[in-house]
Amino acid sequence: MNSPPTFNLLHEPWIPVRPLNGDPVREVSLRDLILDARTYSRIDDPSPLVTVALLRLTLALLHRALRGPKNTEQAAEWFRNGFPTDTLVAYFQTWEDHFDLFHPEKPFWQVRDLTLDLEGGKYRSHWTRLGTEVGSANTLPLFNVAGRPGGDRSDALTPAQAARRLAEGQTFLLGGLIKRFTTAAKAAPVATFALTAAQGNNLHETLCLNLTVYGGQDSDRAAWEREPLTVQSVREFYEDELSEVPTGRADRYTWPSRSVLLIPEINKDGGGLRKLLPSAK
Repeated sequence: MNSPPTFNLLHEPWIPVRPLNGDPVREVSLRDLILDARTYSRIDDPSPLVTVALLRLTLALLHRALRGPKNTEQAAEWFRNGFPTDTLVAYFQTWEDHFDLFHPEKPFWQVRDLTLDLEGGKYRSHWTRLGTEVGSANTLPLFNVAGRPGGDRSDALTPAQAARRLAEGQTFLLGGLIKRFTTAAKAAPVATFALTAAQGNNLHETLCLNLTVYGGQDSDRAAWEREPLTVQSVREFYEDELSEVPTGRADRYTWPSRSVLLIPEINKDGGGLRKLLPSAK
């Protein structure tokens, strides 16, 4: 009997980084990204949308783990001396199982009870729904002349690729007209904004330069700190256009703009995530 799939974003390599020593781009875990940030020049995904989404996710994690910076003096201390490792490791241990992409009860940044049986399973779709620049199965891709418009797509993703697309989609996807079982969000938090990020001499400096003074940390919550999303909570969430507003910076950085559940499928070539199950667009 096969064991349930698991892919913990704190421990599994999935974030592409460019090492300072000139080695090729490689993938690292979220934990290693933060703890070894001085050894990387930057997060470096081929998609700038994915790169920015991963930066925002990392900033949200740092804000929540460190509950700061409380002021510019603390920000300067972290810039010079590094982040407090013990505090970070303790936080990672506390929330570890909330970072599993395929957790049966609390899948990371997803709606846990979207199932293949939901209203006849008609909401199942291809992973390209989460990639703005790759185009979905029935649309022309944007900025991707090699993409295949229309038709039935069956190409697969690895869990690492799926995690990156999930971060991109929750950060940047536009609102849609598909109502289905809940009203669609008008758009992801920064779908229509121009973004800038200060860049340091290495990834640690870049993270520090973009960790602005963090107020309201007692009321703020990141997606993994909230109760797991369910179909019912999503319905209530959007029943009045938007029944809630972000409680703080980390909540905004990890806002659930789409109802998604990643469904892993084993293909004949030996694995990989082939399709996913989104809900309202």
